[in-house]
Amino acid sequence: MNIRNLIMSIGVLIFISGCAKKESVFITENKIYSVALQHTKKSDIVKSLQTKLIFIGTYLNYVDKSYDDENHNFLVSVYIPDQNSTQKSDDYVIFYGCETVELLPLEETEMIYNNIPLKNHWAKYYRIKIPKDNQEFIKLDLETSDLNYAILWFQVKN
Repeated sequence: MNIRNLIMSIGVLIFISGCAKKESVFITENKIYSVALQHTKKSDIVKSLQTKLIFIGTYLNYVDKSYDDENHNFLVSVYIPDQNSTQKSDDYVIFYGCETVELLPLEETEMIYNNIPLKNHWAKYYRIKIPKDNQEFIKLDLETSDLNYAILWFQVKN
């Protein structure tokens, strides 16, 4: 009787495991998201082991042909996790070289909106355009009102 129960148990286990769905949940078919994620950088401002600001940027010229024009196009997000403060755009400035860059709010109708890598629903999203001038690298500096900074470096396409 013991051997019969053992054989039945093994048979049930083989039957159950043979019917299981074997599929990876981490592979995405979304090419835009995958390419955008490869060209995304992140920098934090940390004080006393607490994150005060998260700065994420994505270089869009590689993501889709519609972004590969006469400019270097970036998607940047800024998130201030402090629950007591409200995030205002005058709390920080983004520089390219010595010049401030214009922050264009990201519209929900833009194609990249639904494919944002490292999406944070509480962050502010902007588009940045920098004219192409045979640069090999672009450095974006974010400076806060209390003189802290975060830097993102991108290798760019000319």
